[in-house]
Amino acid sequence: MNRLKNNYANTYNRILLVYFFLCFFIAICFLSGCQKKNKQVDEECFNYMITEDSTFVSDVVEIYNSFSGVCVSTEEDKHKKIEKILQLIGEKGYIAVDINNQINMTNCDIAECFLEAVDSGQAAKCSILNILYNDSFVKFDFNFDKINVFVCRTYFIWDGEGLIEKQKEEYKAISWKYTGNYLFFERYRDGGFDGDSPYTVFRVKPMDDDNREYTEKYMLCVGYDSNNLFITEWNKDNLKALNYYDLFEYFYKMKYGTNSPYGEDGVTYLIDEDIFEGVIKEFIDVSSDVLKEVCIYDEKQKKYQYRIRGMFDYGTTPLVPYPEVVEIKNNADGTITLKVNAVSIKDENDKLFMHKVTIKKKASGGFQYISNEMLTMNKEGAYWYRDRLSDEEWVKHYGDR
Repeated sequence: MNRLKNNYANTYNRILLVYFFLCFFIAICFLSGCQKKNKQVDEECFNYMITEDSTFVSDVVEIYNSFSGVCVSTEEDKHKKIEKILQLIGEKGYIAVDINNQINMTNCDIAECFLEAVDSGQAAKCSILNILYNDSFVKFDFNFDKINVFVCRTYFIWDGEGLIEKQKEEYKAISWKYTGNYLFFERYRDGGFDGDSPYTVFRVKPMDDDNREYTEKYMLCVGYDSNNLFITEWNKDNLKALNYYDLFEYFYKMKYGTNSPYGEDGVTYLIDEDIFEGVIKEFIDVSSDVLKEVCIYDEKQKKYQYRIRGMFDYGTTPLVPYPEVVEIKNNADGTITLKVNAVSIKDENDKLFMHKVTIKKKASGGFQYISNEMLTMNKEGAYWYRDRLSDEEWVKHYGDR
């Protein structure tokens, strides 16, 4: 009986052992197949290239031809048109992004696959379309040979009937940086060359819809160019830190939807108190006493002196960083705090500095800026910002006008 039990046990153990090895063999085959499949998908992914024998031209002609006769008059209309063009291009399988990075990139997963291959040192190719706002676009063909990224940049325009290739150039990217959100790259340019920018930037990772909406509505309308609203620490107890002359031009357009009529270079204007203060107070809760203290005010005429920035104090570079909301927090007191990253093409950095902007929506509509808290700042500071001309400098450049 014991011998029978032992034989049974041995047989059972052999069956278990065979079963174990069979399962192990199947698992290995399955994993190998998966790895092979994933590798194949990856190869297709990071070798995505628009070739001359593809249907690319006919696809784009079809898309642009669908907009023939469509009237586009406002900035909003232009944006909607580009948004629709991008959608149609994406549906045909192409990677595309608008020139201002204000619409999510189409088929960004393919672009991410290519960029990850470059980061890992794996040879890869990719084509990305950069859509402009004047019925034109640029096709970028990238070829990474495990050492350098070579770029072929081809500029096309739509003339109402077909595509015309206007310019083509090939170069090696002298800088290449992918942050996980943005791709920055640069072509070589001779020193002293005063032409188009050598820098290119694409937002690859999709942006949250709410963050994009708040960026456009509360941040881009002012931005960082020629004003210190978002590069200076200020709050209700430190409103004298702001330059209200800088803000008048931006706030006027935000309030009335049109450019300020006080815009001639080299002219000193006297603006009625009600107009000047009305524009500023629409967006910042600042007292008349503070405005009269920090601005030049003519008590007798009840007017503020005002001069626009001109060629002598406009700024130091056209490549000014731009703000991007990355977090929205609703506070208990009804205010909203926005965490903002500064994106700089020149510095190839999507977090050049960070700050928090608190706003308050009005019950009657509109909003006011409540404060700006600086979280970080790049070591060079706001190098693009220039102080306004003093009275002495103004007279030196323009005379007493």
